[in-house]
Amino acid sequence: MLPARLWSTLLVGVVAALTTTALPAEKRGVLYPEEAVAIELLIRQAGNQTAATSSRLTTTVASSSSTNNVSGTSTRSASSTSTNSNSSTSTKSTSSTSSPNPSSSGVLRTSAQASGGGLPSPPSGSRLTQHTINGKPGTTATVPIFANKNYIGSGSNGASSAWIGLHGRLRNGNQLFSDLYNVVGDQGVAVVPNFYGPDDVRTVQNAQNQGKPNPIWLQPDRNVIWNDDWRYGSDAVAGGTSRPLNGESVSSLEILDSLIKNLSNKSRYPNMARITVVGHSAGAALVDIYSHFGPNAPSGIKIRYVEANTPTSYMVDSRRPVGPIDLAKCPNYNNWPYGPGGAKPRYINNAMSSWSFQRTCSRDVVRLSGTKDTYQADSGGDQSCMSWAQGGPDRTNRGQAAWVIDNLRANTKRTDLRYYASYQNITTFQGGVPVQEVPTFRKTFALVYGVAHVAGQMFASDYGRQALLKTTPISYTQTEPAPY
Repeated sequence: MLPARLWSTLLVGVVAALTTTALPAEKRGVLYPEEAVAIELLIRQAGNQTAATSSRLTTTVASSSSTNNVSGTSTRSASSTSTNSNSSTSTKSTSSTSSPNPSSSGVLRTSAQASGGGLPSPPSGSRLTQHTINGKPGTTATVPIFANKNYIGSGSNGASSAWIGLHGRLRNGNQLFSDLYNVVGDQGVAVVPNFYGPDDVRTVQNAQNQGKPNPIWLQPDRNVIWNDDWRYGSDAVAGGTSRPLNGESVSSLEILDSLIKNLSNKSRYPNMARITVVGHSAGAALVDIYSHFGPNAPSGIKIRYVEANTPTSYMVDSRRPVGPIDLAKCPNYNNWPYGPGGAKPRYINNAMSSWSFQRTCSRDVVRLSGTKDTYQADSGGDQSCMSWAQGGPDRTNRGQAAWVIDNLRANTKRTDLRYYASYQNITTFQGGVPVQEVPTFRKTFALVYGVAHVAGQMFASDYGRQALLKTTPISYTQTEPAPY
């Protein structure tokens, strides 16, 4: 195979007008068994080798410049335009034209090289960088993250606050970064990891087979791959084709641990004092789990957990806001991730001995629920009987029920609990909730009126901004029956 620099020399003077296409609307969230993942990646690796020796040459142009840092390759973008809906996400980009000038920023690449370049521009205000996972010396596989200018790989930065954003089940980290960045900007460090899956590998492979630029930010040769259970803390199913896991187990929750370790490094961020872990939808479900089972905050750091429109919650026992007849029809309603029963991920099994209701209540957890986050407005997401057992088909009602149960268990004596959905059911069925007094209850809940399952509107709301920016506790009292 000729070296890449020789291919570039042969191609000097060639002008190719390339247009990028919007990300195809695909149904995401497909579950693949580990065997299918392994086969998929082996095919991908073989495809790379075949393309590398092929006489057919397809050129692509890198649409953004790249720089190096200690975590890997980073790509900075000045702007990008995104559209968002409740059930799908698309990314628009303008067409780019290659230049015959070898000193231009465009880099001509063969299709075999596309896994290392030709990526879309990252969201406005961000660059794409590769996160090397702390505590996993056996692998060099990375997690692609969007990061603002204050996230550094070397030197020091004076930021005192940081935000780690978690996307939903559609794995649209680009949209989540934009929604978060619109509120926090460059006031501190903002990072969003991307938990890509096997169907994303197929998307990249199909684009390369057609000689098209990579439509997403996954690089299958180096990036870690999860199935849909990343949102519940499960381990990755594969590493990159050239950077395998080599026997390392990597939980999605360990990515949060690793990022927090980097952000709390005082030699890198000497003024860091607050880290907010924030998620929407499935990302909020992972935040909820992390608020229960994540380790204590590093010395000198305060952590806030913000859950926006979480579809389900981790319930500490079998109490639910539905009757015993309904529960009898759903035998797995209290199994993981809906409760403590059944098989659990490795990370959770290891952390279970440190868990306590008292510790969970002592953490700064803010739950936000849009009053229009209903089944009628958006029937997607988790609609299993296990999720319905937490309060029915509407996510807002499930969130309210979880809030009521936590308060009844902790005996907070809040007078506004009666206004929330399912309060009457919770206090009637199964003899109510057993009281477990706690010395400190720092959890907060707020209804965001008029907002459905839309991350940007949740974050930009008054209580969303308070949750993300306010350093003191958030106060909210429901003064009327919640709409449902």
